Amino acid sequence: MPIGAYLRSCLSAVETGFLQLNIFQTGIQNESIIRNEQRSTRLFLALFSISIVIIGLYYSVKQYRQIIQIRSPSIIEYSDLSKKVSLQCPCKNAAVKYEEFIQMKPFYHQLCQSDFVSDGFIDRLYSLYEQNLSRSIPTDVHRIAVFQFQTLRTLCQLAQKTINDSLETFLQNGFVQTHAVAEETLENQIASMRTDFINVKSKTFLRTLKFVQNVTAQSLFMTGASVTSVKPRTQFRMGFFENLPYPGIKYTFQDQSSCTCSSSTANSCMGLATLNSNAVS
Repeated sequence: MPIGAYLRSCLSAVETGFLQLNIFQTGIQNESIIRNEQRSTRLFLALFSISIVIIGLYYSVKQYRQIIQIRSPSIIEYSDLSKKVSLQCPCKNAAVKYEEFIQMKPFYHQLCQSDFVSDGFIDRLYSLYEQNLSRSIPTDVHRIAVFQFQTLRTLCQLAQKTINDSLETFLQNGFVQTHAVAEETLENQIASMRTDFINVKSKTFLRTLKFVQNVTAQSLFMTGASVTSVKPRTQFRMGFFENLPYPGIKYTFQDQSSCTCSSSTANSCMGLATLNSNAVS
């Protein structure tokens, strides 16, 4: 028999067998029931084949999750793996003090780091103040410079103490994180905390300075120059001496303008200081 005829005979037999296949056979010899059973068989095989194909496609494209545990990976290993797969790296210590991985060094104004606020320089100014107290005018630099530089030194010391105390407190706080974070994320968090720290502490120092200014103005405190250069005035009344209120100091400037400087007028009595009778500008 030729091969072509043989193949056609085989296909015909397969087709006939498929059409007559009945897996739901009940044994009832009824032609109508047998045809319904054969149709049900063909429908079942078709649905079963479609289900097999769908399940095969599903598992062929599904991504399997494999958990691999690496103990104590290095920073380089963690960085490389984070770019390739998803990581869950629990921390051994959930809280770590900032001082263990953050270093913050404050830089102050050049004046606060210069000799102008040193003890030797201020002692020299005070010596000049005592030497020129009785032979100079109230606006002379020799009489007022020592108190201005003392104030400058105090402000520098206040700024340094405020920053150092706040920095020590900040570094003692803990960074709480239950899982390791990416290096870029950690750097962004540190930069944000550093910016907030600088902004908050700057405002805190300014509030403290403003508070001192308000207390000084409201309490009518006298300056050191006023206290040490003005003798108390008394007058005799009804058999006893009575102290007079502090009259302030009258300043006459190079442009011949003048004002009486006391605590209540400290913000309005201003003019150029003098050095050897020449205005200092």
